[in-house]
Amino acid sequence: MKLHNPYFPALCSTFLHIILLFTVTLLCLQPATSTTLTNETDRLALLKFKESIVDDPYGILSSWNDSIQFCNWYGVTCGRCHQRITALELQGHNSLGGEIPASLANCTKLRVMTIAWNKLIGTIPRELGSLSKLLYFRVATNNLTGGIPPFLGNLSFLKKNFGIL
Repeated sequence: MKLHNPYFPALCSTFLHIILLFTVTLLCLQPATSTTLTNETDRLALLKFKESIVDDPYGILSSWNDSIQFCNWYGVTCGRCHQRITALELQGHNSLGGEIPASLANCTKLRVMTIAWNKLIGTIPRELGSLSKLLYFRVATNNLTGGIPPFLGNLSFLKKNFGIL
């Protein structure tokens, strides 16, 4: 009595390939879905920033629209893997007037925010104290009130030599 099936190795190999393909497909789909949601949060935070700018005489933020992906907007840098905002660099234009919205705190991967040399008014939102990855925060030469908020001292990675001045 012969128990060995000559097709058994081929069936096992095919079955293993199907399982591997299914597993890889699931792994690839899951991060993409979660990244899209967090990318959308970042995009909405930037649009809120643009909405809070009441004076943009040079059209610095004119690229901030749906015609191009937000990681390609002027002054915005995103991480390669996660496509989340890592830098917002709008320093030196001496033209952007408006307030800093609290919604920027939703950009949780933000490491650099340089918005100095503009005409920003109001206070630095308390919510920005939750940006635990923030290394550089430069807001000098604006029309901000209230001084340096104490909650910025809670940001352990903030480079004190670059600071907010």
